[in-house]
Amino acid sequence: MKSIRYFLCLLLLFAACRGVKAQDKPLSYPEILDQTDAAFQKANWKEVVHICEKAIAEGNDAFVIRQYLGIAYYRQKQYTQALPHFRKALAYFGSESITQEYLYFTLLSLGRNLEANAVAKEMELEEQTRLGLRPNRKWTFIYLEPGAKLSTLEGLKPMILTTFGIGHRLGQAMETYHAGNYIAQENNGFRYQQYQYYLLNQGLIMPNQTIETALHLVGMDGKNNAFGMEQRGIALYGGWRWTPAKWEITPQLTWTNLRTTLQTNTGTRFKDSTATTTQLGLALGYWPRIGKGRIWLGWQNELAFHKYETLLEDNSQTFFLMKARIWAQIHPKLNLTTFYYAGRVPLAAEDKGSLFLNAPDLTTKKWGLMAEFPLTAKISLYGVYQQEVKEKSNTPYQNHVIITGIKIKP
Repeated sequence: MKSIRYFLCLLLLFAACRGVKAQDKPLSYPEILDQTDAAFQKANWKEVVHICEKAIAEGNDAFVIRQYLGIAYYRQKQYTQALPHFRKALAYFGSESITQEYLYFTLLSLGRNLEANAVAKEMELEEQTRLGLRPNRKWTFIYLEPGAKLSTLEGLKPMILTTFGIGHRLGQAMETYHAGNYIAQENNGFRYQQYQYYLLNQGLIMPNQTIETALHLVGMDGKNNAFGMEQRGIALYGGWRWTPAKWEITPQLTWTNLRTTLQTNTGTRFKDSTATTTQLGLALGYWPRIGKGRIWLGWQNELAFHKYETLLEDNSQTFFLMKARIWAQIHPKLNLTTFYYAGRVPLAAEDKGSLFLNAPDLTTKKWGLMAEFPLTAKISLYGVYQQEVKEKSNTPYQNHVIITGIKIKP
């Protein structure tokens, strides 16, 4: 009896070993396609990924395998994983419309609009029409945002601000963004008016590589019963963004200059000063895989060299700046962005040369939250709350900024 049991155990072990060998045996190309198509029809995206990744590892690389694999990742919202497979598929068959469509929407989902537009330009006119695309469209968006800044500092009245912006394309590989801003405020008897102009250019060098330049101009005039103040500022920015796999890597350089003049109302100048800051930085972005939502993590570090000059004073200092940012789409109709900034430099620029003035008081920390509500494919509403922690004569106080806006894509 024992010998019979022993024989049966050996027989079962032998069958199991043969089964393992059969499973480890590479599939033929027709078997790969049959199994992949069966999993695809059931929307079993994980199984599609398993079969196709195994096939590629075994040397069975082909257009249809890459297309299946890219779609399976896309359907799981794993856009960074989908992207290289769509590109590889088009390397096999460059004019295939389904792959082009998926590649276009993958790049849009990753915020790489210039690359997406380049793909749209390569589509047949019938496909562009079917998808409602206009890659030759010059105007990309317009927006309008009113807002206010409230302060806990006594004597500093609410600030009223209004911003208008437009975006447009310059050829196939460049996008430009313009914004104009007006601010009015009263501070301890001084009445200020400030005008700003911001320009950002983004040019596509090649897939995964974008060059960025920006210009920010600021003019402010203020006066009370006895004195007047005039400020003129400029910020210049340059950066190169590289986007390998899930990462975004951007080395960047910013130069900022601010001139301030104080004079009596009769025109007699009694103080001129110049502040200059040079910022060397590295910005990193990352798309992690978290559940079914979409999230982007950003981190930026900068070394700032600041110089302050008057007729009687010349002072140079070095500062370290840090900014963290998180973007998340927790629902198709709700996008959230939050950021935190820390740095004690008296004059600095952030977000691609966007200049914020800390004069006369020092900003030490900032944090904010933005909620965007896409109403349609072309219209979005958004709201922003931002808090600034500032110091006046070593006494901290806070500013609270509230902004609402509407963004329209023509």
